[in-house]
Amino acid sequence: MKVLVTGAGGYIGQQVVAQLAEIHDMHVNVIIRPGSDASPMKRPGVSTFYADLSKKQDLKGPLEGVDCIYHLAAGTSGSHYEMMLNTVVATDNLLEECLRQTLKRFVLVSSLSVYKMTALKRNHILDEDCPLEDNLYLRDPYTIVKTRQEMLVRKRCKINGLNFVIIRPGKIYGPGDHPIPPQLGLKIPGVAFLFIGGQSILPLTHVSNCANAIVKAGLVHGIDGEAFNVIDDQLPTQSEFLSMYQTKLGKLRWKIRIPYSIFYMLAYLLEAASRKTKGNIPPVITRYRAANLWKSLCYSNRKAKSNLKWYPGVPTKEGILEMLDLAKSSDSQIS
Repeated sequence: MKVLVTGAGGYIGQQVVAQLAEIHDMHVNVIIRPGSDASPMKRPGVSTFYADLSKKQDLKGPLEGVDCIYHLAAGTSGSHYEMMLNTVVATDNLLEECLRQTLKRFVLVSSLSVYKMTALKRNHILDEDCPLEDNLYLRDPYTIVKTRQEMLVRKRCKINGLNFVIIRPGKIYGPGDHPIPPQLGLKIPGVAFLFIGGQSILPLTHVSNCANAIVKAGLVHGIDGEAFNVIDDQLPTQSEFLSMYQTKLGKLRWKIRIPYSIFYMLAYLLEAASRKTKGNIPPVITRYRAANLWKSLCYSNRKAKSNLKWYPGVPTKEGILEMLDLAKSSDSQIS
């Protein structure tokens, strides 16, 4: 079998390539950005291509003879235009080139952020049946481009009869990752770290566990057209995570604990001030953003376990402690 991995040089991409390369009779084409370090790709059965997905002419070689595409590449920073170019336009180019191939499946790695969290009540279970975001103008650029990317993949694949599977990971973490997930709170540079809530569950997935689910999405039969949330078992609350963090790395400096309800009210006041001043006071925090990042929800991985035959091999507590130990040795604490 021959597969292609885009975004192979990224944090999760490298792990996906490593796991695919371990499969017997698997040949892996990988795409990395021009100028990127190709040394992590040097494995038996792996062929590296330097390509810019926003340029159609770069895609012909990597796609030749491929059975399945694992599409991980996406824009995560820069201007809104740059993120659209590197996520939506790049995906459109890739799908257009796919139609020239005899592709069996297209696997898109999306995000939990595409869900409309504001439609869910507190402590509601977030699963694949929950509604997707439809008020994109209220969301951050990353959510906007990932939602549009999903919509594009569904539309183009259905029109052209191309089989697809969508993977929606939670917060991917592991060795080398920043030790503070955004769902823990909000850092105000030079002022404080707002620890928002305390009892909300963190939707974490270890990089190795997540990569395993992505790999299976390209290999398991009978799942075409399906979407799967990928979240690990035994997820910690914010307070439990903070306790592990402070045990390993010491007290989180300049931490201010604020209940979610108070923070939500603060967001309302900032929005009101922005309206009253006609935007001169920017709404840095909105109620919509607060609900989508810090509302207390429960998370289900039942569908991934049942249909993908996936199981998170790295226990959550073990994975967190491993990450924190490495962070301690590299002194990458929040300041």
